[in-house]
Amino acid sequence: MAQAVPAGVSEFKALAHEAARRTGGRLTAFTPAQDVTPNFHQALITYRDRTVAMLCSRDDGSVVMTEPFGVRSDWSLAFVDEPELAAVVRRSEGFTVLSKDDAERPFEHSDHPHVSGRDLAYWKPENTGQALFHWWD
Repeated sequence: MAQAVPAGVSEFKALAHEAARRTGGRLTAFTPAQDVTPNFHQALITYRDRTVAMLCSRDDGSVVMTEPFGVRSDWSLAFVDEPELAAVVRRSEGFTVLSKDDAERPFEHSDHPHVSGRDLAYWKPENTGQALFHWWD
């Protein structure tokens, strides 16, 4: 998987607004990554029947869709496919979108060499999504 050049927080927020607009949703919350953890920005996009969290890694511009992460008692990420949102992201430079299958497949360090080998050894992520979107310190 090709690595994107990371886009900034303002670019991601603009992308989230555009993605919500194009897919009939509304951007209802936006939380930029400001401290060490989490390492991602979060945009909540609300539709009539659901809310989707669109996350963007500040490290490499990877974008993934999840259930809003406060919904799960352990704050783990539940990756979801949102084809319409993914299509909007794919048209934008500086971002690479991961499907649910991409996020849940075993992590290949050679595909994401920017991820610290020491962090991988310590935190032992179970999949690509956990390696790219996390609360590691």
